[in-house]
Amino acid sequence: MYYLKSNYYIRGILFLRLLFIFCFLCGVTLVQAQNAVTVKGTVTSPEGELLIGVSVTVKGDKNIGTVTDMDGHFLLRVPSAKTTLRFSYIGYRDCDVVVGDNKELLVEMTEDIHSLDELVVVGYGTQKKATLTGAVSSVNNSQIITSTNSNLQQNIAGKMAGVKVITNSSEPGAFKSHIDIRGMGEPLVVIDGVVSDMATFNRLSANEIESVSALKDASAAVYGMRAGNGVLLITTKNGKTTGKAKIEYSGTYGWSHQTDLPEMMNAFEWASMINEVGLARYANPKGTYTPEQLEVFRNTPDFDLYSQYIKDFVPQTNHTIGVSGSVGKNQEVNYFINGSYFNEEGMFKSGSMDYERFNFRTNLTAKLGYGLTANVNIGYIKDEKNAPFQDAWNQIKWMWFTPPVNRETNEPLTSIYANGNPDYPAYMGAELNPVINSDSENGGGYKKNKSDRTSIQTSLNWDIPFVKGLSAKFMYNYSRYNALYKGWNPAYTLYTYKDEQYIPKTYMSPSTLVQDVHWATTNGLQLSVNYKRQFGQHTIDVLGLFEQSQNRTEYQGAQRYYTFDLDELAAGNNDKTQVIGASFPDIIRRQGYVGRLNYNFAERYLLELAFRYDGSSMYTGSGQFGLFPGGSVGWRLSEESFFKSIKALSFIDNLKLRASYGVTADDGVAAYQWVSGYTYPSGYYYFGNDKMNAISDRGATNPKLTWIENKLMNFGLDWDMWNGLFGGTVETFVRNRTGIPARRNASIPGVTGMDLPQENLNSTRTSGWEITLTHSNKIGSVKYDFTGNFMYSNTKNIYTERAPSSSSYRNWRENVNNRNSGLWWAMEWGGVITPGMDISTLPNEEGTFQNSILTPGDFYHTDLNGDGYVDGEDIYPFFHKGYPKIQYGFTINLEWNNFDINLHFMGAGKKNVVYSEFLKTPYAFDGSAGALKFHTDRWRQDESGNWIAGTYPRYRDNSYSFNYRDDTWRIMDASYLRLKSVEIGYTIPQRLTRKAGVSHARIFANGFNLLTFSKLKNMDPEYPGWDVDNPETGSDTNWGYVYPTSQNFNIGLNLTF
Repeated sequence: MYYLKSNYYIRGILFLRLLFIFCFLCGVTLVQAQNAVTVKGTVTSPEGELLIGVSVTVKGDKNIGTVTDMDGHFLLRVPSAKTTLRFSYIGYRDCDVVVGDNKELLVEMTEDIHSLDELVVVGYGTQKKATLTGAVSSVNNSQIITSTNSNLQQNIAGKMAGVKVITNSSEPGAFKSHIDIRGMGEPLVVIDGVVSDMATFNRLSANEIESVSALKDASAAVYGMRAGNGVLLITTKNGKTTGKAKIEYSGTYGWSHQTDLPEMMNAFEWASMINEVGLARYANPKGTYTPEQLEVFRNTPDFDLYSQYIKDFVPQTNHTIGVSGSVGKNQEVNYFINGSYFNEEGMFKSGSMDYERFNFRTNLTAKLGYGLTANVNIGYIKDEKNAPFQDAWNQIKWMWFTPPVNRETNEPLTSIYANGNPDYPAYMGAELNPVINSDSENGGGYKKNKSDRTSIQTSLNWDIPFVKGLSAKFMYNYSRYNALYKGWNPAYTLYTYKDEQYIPKTYMSPSTLVQDVHWATTNGLQLSVNYKRQFGQHTIDVLGLFEQSQNRTEYQGAQRYYTFDLDELAAGNNDKTQVIGASFPDIIRRQGYVGRLNYNFAERYLLELAFRYDGSSMYTGSGQFGLFPGGSVGWRLSEESFFKSIKALSFIDNLKLRASYGVTADDGVAAYQWVSGYTYPSGYYYFGNDKMNAISDRGATNPKLTWIENKLMNFGLDWDMWNGLFGGTVETFVRNRTGIPARRNASIPGVTGMDLPQENLNSTRTSGWEITLTHSNKIGSVKYDFTGNFMYSNTKNIYTERAPSSSSYRNWRENVNNRNSGLWWAMEWGGVITPGMDISTLPNEEGTFQNSILTPGDFYHTDLNGDGYVDGEDIYPFFHKGYPKIQYGFTINLEWNNFDINLHFMGAGKKNVVYSEFLKTPYAFDGSAGALKFHTDRWRQDESGNWIAGTYPRYRDNSYSFNYRDDTWRIMDASYLRLKSVEIGYTIPQRLTRKAGVSHARIFANGFNLLTFSKLKNMDPEYPGWDVDNPETGSDTNWGYVYPTSQNFNIGLNLTF
């Protein structure tokens, strides 16, 4: 009985306790229910794009959550107004927002360019950044559009690790930039999966680009025979499943200003220089000016030739409008339609230079049912450049050529017209009057370049429903390029006013018209099968692809001479000696088979194996096809259990080691070397008065000539720490390049009596390293991120075919094997002779006078071989020539409230230049030309004969070369750091714009080429100098004369409806 009573007692106590707990929980629930609120909102990108499928959860409780719908909207009931919501989306940073009193939230997410879940475009597909094993650099649209340029290369300059972009001219529409990957040469360009060309890439609108990726190692092997210099992958935008249409407008208007134009000497400085040079000869001085003449020159106002020729500010404008969205009951059709217009004028006051471009792109994707998806991608570019007939760099040269004193009348230059009469353009000491020749309407002639480019891609993708993970794709592409060049070089007359008469002299007679037409077409198709599945912790991705293409190019051109200035071919003289040229169709066919396997276990152990079996009609026999394999492995140590168990390493989110090896090729060799026969037409001959096409033997053939082979190795380390606070990549690479084509003309005696064919003879090695660092954080209401990259690369000649040397010295001097490429051989500058120096202790300078005429202010040089003379055998390799070995860049982004700032710096190191003519000596062309003012900072004597030190040597004419040798003083360090672009923007709050139907509005201002820090003065350090024997820069250097650097300023507006 006692037991029963006790048991009932215990049960009662337990019942009361449970009742109390139940009531307490009900009370808590009631309180929570009373505090709970329902919140709704919209999630967008910074550009106002509605984001679909964004995860919205209560921070600290993932059981309460939802995702945004097709319109970017969400609706969620949360515990209280104090609740913090976390928004998460692939490719964007997590965003925390306190609900507060807001019943409707407008959430703008920021892209996370460092996310491990980010998809990176690779050859024929995409891969997650976390499992990527190849060396790939990429930039997205938001990183590309922060500057306004006609050349897309400038938008990525300094932003991609390992991708080197060098500006060689700022001339509108010239597209004179150099781009390479790791110093290996111009890469293959692939746009939306189809091989294109650099000219098309340069002309793309930044607003139509989704991303740009660079394949820098064995990852390029899937492009086989044309991937020897790496691959640049461009992905254009496509439509998103957003429901209603989204309309975007972006417009800028700006001005450019020419910088780095060295000032020219005025009449007094130039005449004084002529006198000094004449006296410096000691015997038979050239004509000198009297004190009276010098006084006239001193009192005559300076004549600024630049102001007659160059605008202070040059306008440019860019407008883009795009429409994207999706239609259909279930949003089956996505579309992206974009059009843009760009216009930039040149620096000439005449208005005779401008560049204009229209871009159009439409990208349509439709789900057809049964797993079928169709896509049509159409791109069109039309551009036109107008310029005077004489190149801008040549006009700069002739402007500097113009002496500030008329050598015939000994009067200072005061006008570009003879006697100041606008009807008589003046002869100013050269065959060009730069102001007249820059004006197409008044004797300058013109060059008109027009082109249009059309690309059409259609594809059909089938996600096979009865085999999970299996898909097949068919794609056909067609592109066409048409270009017309018309150049009119009319005869013109310049005048000298003397003895009250206008004395004429005619140049460029007879007038000449040149007209060329180029066109090219490409057809191609791809068939591919892809299988991608995850089995537990094992993930595989297998690709098999067949690709075939045909390229056809043709050319026609004509040149005629004219008695009358009527610039049409039909109006030319009936002269049979005039030139008409054409080409036979040049057809190249290619075929390739691609295979690739990607495997990972738990995203920890990573493997990629790939190959391309590639063939080209350029070759024959066994050399027509080749196998190009590639492979890479990766190990994410951060995913190992032992690594995660070490608390001291808990700050490391990702740590990955990777390595790759692959074989690629470069088919940049002369085509059809295996074909014997004759070349027709080949030059011409005269039969009586008739001009006849000639025929010539093709010379010896080489059926064994094939592509250049590249073997690439890459080792990399990737890391991310403190939840994205700090990340980076370090890579080292080697490329061994063999089979570079060359001829044995130097090593085989000329008695063979035939043109020798190209052979795969030479070899080089390129090696280097690169590093990328990233940092992002938020301090209070300020968000910021930093991305920086640095690359060093060097190329070494392993073997170069050459003739035997005549002596051991010549062998040492001429043998480039096992030496770095691009070495600059020069005499070593010893210093400048100062007053009191014992000249007899100096080695004798080569020349007629040797040291007998040396005085203070002259340069002397080092006798490196110790024979007592300074001559050609004292030339040693001191510097690197060509493009820089080091390139780096870094970008800083700041966001505060609605303001944003982007600063981008880029720079280069181990870069040297040397200049010729006006930039080298004040006495160019034996004193018949003008001179640049910086030469006045020279060693000289005052009226009492005391020496005044200067930067440059004393004036000497060019007969005394010791002051003007290409020595170690003249070879200048052109390393630099440049503030490449700055953009400041303000996003107008949506509460102020939504009533007008505007979901996103931003105003901004940006600048380009704003500041440069360099030891080099007077010229832009990014431009090449005079280096015509350098295979990297070649004859494009124009002896160092260039269109001056443009400094750009723009204001703009972004709108999204």
